[in-house]
Amino acid sequence: MSGSYASTAPFSNFGLWKKMEMSNSHPSMWMEITSKCNNDCRHCYINHPDEVSKREEISLEEIKKFADEAASLDCMWCLLTGGEPLLREDFSKIYMYLKRKGFFVSVFTNATLITEEHIDLFKKYPPRDLQVSIYGITKETYERVTGRPGSYEAFMRGLDLLMDGGIRFRPKTVVMRSNLGELMDMARFVREKMGRPLEYEAIIGPRFDGNERRNEIIRGERISPREMALLDDQDARLLHPQEKICNKLFLLRPRADRPDSSFRCGAGRRNFYITATGYLRPCASLCHPAFNYDLRRGSLAEALKVFLPAMLSRKPGGREFQEECNRCPLLKFCDICPSAAYLETGSLDGHVDYLCQVAHARSASRVGRDGKHVA
Repeated sequence: MSGSYASTAPFSNFGLWKKMEMSNSHPSMWMEITSKCNNDCRHCYINHPDEVSKREEISLEEIKKFADEAASLDCMWCLLTGGEPLLREDFSKIYMYLKRKGFFVSVFTNATLITEEHIDLFKKYPPRDLQVSIYGITKETYERVTGRPGSYEAFMRGLDLLMDGGIRFRPKTVVMRSNLGELMDMARFVREKMGRPLEYEAIIGPRFDGNERRNEIIRGERISPREMALLDDQDARLLHPQEKICNKLFLLRPRADRPDSSFRCGAGRRNFYITATGYLRPCASLCHPAFNYDLRRGSLAEALKVFLPAMLSRKPGGREFQEECNRCPLLKFCDICPSAAYLETGSLDGHVDYLCQVAHARSASRVGRDGKHVA
């Protein structure tokens, strides 16, 4: 099993997994404990100014409250993310509270803020999964991506601390124009140092705040559909695509088999996302106001048992979507979903040309490898 989330297929004979699959429970929680980051990455969709985070960020007591409610509803996994979660001065308190509640705790980090204290914490109370972002193997590339002088040295120092401390972690990257030329060098570095493939994601989306200047940078960082398809053919010993998190915990039926729902993924069905400002969403990317439940005004139980089912019952609308996307034989190659459509077009059912082109390129690449047409 890779990482903290996996298909139930290997565990079909285990009663607990079968019980969860048949129930209406949400065993997996993502918790964004800050929207701040010490880097300012070119592809970032969320990083907020300090004054916004200080004013609106969920407190330690609120985090404890959400954790207590989640535990009472049979939630077992908790992923701490951001922003950069290690920016929280109370990170260790948050981490240990979740551990003592019995959660399997995972952490996403850029590793630039790792200290000896974190190493001691992770040694004594190991995370279920620790994922570390790597953006380049040279200072020039790394800091072009992060936008922060000195970040490369901080990252390498954090990496050394983790490895010297014997802390297990998964290295991952976001493939973009700025680091594409170093991708295989990064992968070889990871293989030599850690003996495992470098996990990658290559679809980068617009910012939640709609900042057009930053969105123009993001669009400029996207690799071409052809380059995206070529990644599928890279050496599997060195590179491994990250699975979509919304489908990791429980594999649902293929999206094309559920045409009556806008949500053909696992978002909000077995997992949920809590933002740094205390809102619950079906997934990390769905920032449409209608799909955000204010946990400061309501309860987690109501959010999971009433709000989410109502939101996820939404049917796709729009003639273009119904006649083109929803009937497309290449839908299984496409990353289109309500969150991506909304961020790109302002509509939950909008057509995203870039994702469509990527799907066609992936399909053509598959036909070239297998000699079979994709139906």
